[in-house]
Amino acid sequence: MELIYEVAGKIDCKVISVAIEPDHVHLFLNYDPDLSIAQIMHRIKGASSYALRSEFPALKKLPSMWTRAYFASSAGEVSSDTIKRYIEAQGKD
Repeated sequence: MELIYEVAGKIDCKVISVAIEPDHVHLFLNYDPDLSIAQIMHRIKGASSYALRSEFPALKKLPSMWTRAYFASSAGEVSSDTIKRYIEAQGKD
C-alpha cells in the first residue's frame, strides 16, 4: 500500500482511500485533470511492479504483476464520503 501512496504523491495525486484484495485493488484518487487516468494507472502499476520485483526476485518469474485492465469512474453524483466508506468496507468479510 505504501508504494501506491508513494507513486501517487510523485505524480501529484492524493490517495483518498485504498483497499487491497487478493485479486484487485480499490483506489479512490483526487488528481490533476492534466493527467489521464491511463497515465496514472500506468505509473502506479509500473512503479509498484518494479519495486516489488526488485525487493522479491522470485516475482521476476511471473510474466507480469498487473494486467493492463482497470476500471475507472468519476465520483459524479455520489459523495466522496460514500465512495470512501465503500472502499474501506472492502475485504472486511
